[in-house]
Amino acid sequence: MKAFKYIGSKIAISLLILSASSCSDLLEEEPKGMINETFLATESGLKNLVISQYFQCRNIVEDLRFTGEYPSDITTYSVNSVDAIEIGSGNTSNMPTLGAFSLFWRHLYAGINNMNFGLEALETLSFNGSESIKGELSFFRAWYNLLIVESWGAGAHYAEKSTNTILTDGNQQPVEVFYKRILSDINTAIATLPLTSPERGRVTKPAAEAMKTKILLALAGYNQSTITAAGYDSKDKLYTEVKQLADNVITKYQYSLLPKFEDIFSVYQEGNAETIWAVQFSAEDKYNTSDMTTGGHGLHRYWVGNYNRSARTGQIVPRTYGHSIFYGREYRHAMMTRYFLKLFNQAEDSRTEGTIQTVWRALWSESLQKESDVGLPVKNGQATDTLLFKPLYDVDETMAQAFAKRGIAVDGLNHIYDADGTPKPAARSWYHTMTKHLDPSRKVPKEEASHKDVIMLRLGEIYLNAAEAAFNLNDKTAAADYIDRLRVRARKTPGALAVKSADISLDFLLDERARELGGELYRWFDLKRTHKLVERSKAYNPDAKGVLAIHELRPVPQSELDKVTNRNDFVQNPGYPTK
Repeated sequence: MKAFKYIGSKIAISLLILSASSCSDLLEEEPKGMINETFLATESGLKNLVISQYFQCRNIVEDLRFTGEYPSDITTYSVNSVDAIEIGSGNTSNMPTLGAFSLFWRHLYAGINNMNFGLEALETLSFNGSESIKGELSFFRAWYNLLIVESWGAGAHYAEKSTNTILTDGNQQPVEVFYKRILSDINTAIATLPLTSPERGRVTKPAAEAMKTKILLALAGYNQSTITAAGYDSKDKLYTEVKQLADNVITKYQYSLLPKFEDIFSVYQEGNAETIWAVQFSAEDKYNTSDMTTGGHGLHRYWVGNYNRSARTGQIVPRTYGHSIFYGREYRHAMMTRYFLKLFNQAEDSRTEGTIQTVWRALWSESLQKESDVGLPVKNGQATDTLLFKPLYDVDETMAQAFAKRGIAVDGLNHIYDADGTPKPAARSWYHTMTKHLDPSRKVPKEEASHKDVIMLRLGEIYLNAAEAAFNLNDKTAAADYIDRLRVRARKTPGALAVKSADISLDFLLDERARELGGELYRWFDLKRTHKLVERSKAYNPDAKGVLAIHELRPVPQSELDKVTNRNDFVQNPGYPTK
């Protein structure tokens, strides 16, 4: 496969390997071949180009484990990721050189350059299906530019046109310049994408409408002059449109909230009725390139600690494993904050079990007829023995001894966190698993790659976006109604978790977003756009004491600044060091 040069930063000297990669549901055509610019400017080439952008999204979701999660009020760092520690603690001095930001930058601009190329080619080329391709490329360019401008603000490079040469002149523009293009692109996507697609994984008109709710909420976080320059008279008009679009997605299309929250994230229920759009992965070599032969991602690993030891005793828990197919491959990058764990009403909110692992049982393999790390927590149709219990409350020694007599190791929150929420040093390895990305379809316990889809847009978020819009339109009754409708499937007891209009506030809505969307790779963006990043990170995450207002923007990677020739015009974001 021939490489296609891209502007991986405004300066990039890297090459983007174009791959017509997909899952089999997405496209049944030969996904590999020799690709050059002449070919790409043809009907067949553009079809390959658009599929390559679905592949590029795989890199983005992997990047979002850092750039979408840290720093925040609900996620902190474990022990095995320098980038998570540096970003999560707010260590400004080291951030410009972190791979988390340089890779995110390069992956985003690689995609932008190819989208620019495709959309430019479509200005003079028309064929059956070209409008849909235009919509897809416009959708992705809107999303990528949203991630770019929200991450780097006016410090980002504005890639107006495609290039097949190495650029060394950076082009920094005001935020509204990005938003004008973002809005134009997402409107094009809404106008040209089909309502549905026979190929699972393709973006559609409802996906574009859902994405626009995110775009407009982000734009509403800026001052009125920026909003006006981007094309809207007032914030009220933004919120009104968010609510209208959300109502469309909720009521007019084929989506519905799944009855069981945990089923949303089941690898065996991909493409479910709640998923509006997900990034797909495949274990089939024909849908992958040489630089990602597994076609997988590592999200299943990052929130998994050592679940074969007790945080209370530091001892190995008998009959448990360091890694297993069912409970996950231990990796120790991310852990949930004490605040996040305490947000859930476990007695009444089923989202607790759909998000947090609190019980580890013996694993039984029917095929091997013995306990095994490839087994399930079921034997002869019955749940196996509980070995380790990490309840979402403190546990005193009397209670711990009572569990021990039953053969159960127990770790209370007080064994994992100090009273102020600071993780205890050893417990940074022995903590609760966030389960949304677990993949029990993996073949071996230590398999690094998951081929499970990563959901980027789902109906639950759209209810929350509508509620936030209603709140900002001073309609707390409507906001409460959206939350109440969302909570129907979360309730273990009818009538529980009731919401009143008096409950509604921005902090309430952010708490509810945490309960519903925690771990779904977007928390930093939500805190940034609502200007709650510093306040909530410092209030609820003791590890984030170093978080400052400057962290509402990411640093321009030093590796990119080093390549720029117009350094007087292209500068680092405020507050970050530069060479």
